[in-house]
Amino acid sequence: MTHPHGSTGERDQLGPSGDGTVMLDIGPGRGALIVHASAAMVGVELEIARTNPGDARSHMAVRKRVGPRGDRYAAIFPSLPVGEYVVYSPDGAAGPVVTVTSGTIAELAWPPANV
Repeated sequence: MTHPHGSTGERDQLGPSGDGTVMLDIGPGRGALIVHASAAMVGVELEIARTNPGDARSHMAVRKRVGPRGDRYAAIFPSLPVGEYVVYSPDGAAGPVVTVTSGTIAELAWPPANV
């Protein structure tokens, strides 16, 4: 998938992230979203956008996350204004809506059961 800013993906640019290397900027008016995925999705970009018509999408690649409890795979959106977001599948289809609230971390398993 090609993005308007010229990126064709982060697949070859980013390796695994280690324990404690992701910083979340959450608090009043901001939250975060973690989309848990499988190892097969490493490098795949997932997009989100607020549910307001016309809002721009942002994207993050699924990366291997190395931690004390073993390896996990996720796309992490570290700081989002509160609100409802649509998560889009890699083929661009609209998926579930996730609510981001102040000072919290919303989580979603990908692919969701209903997609």
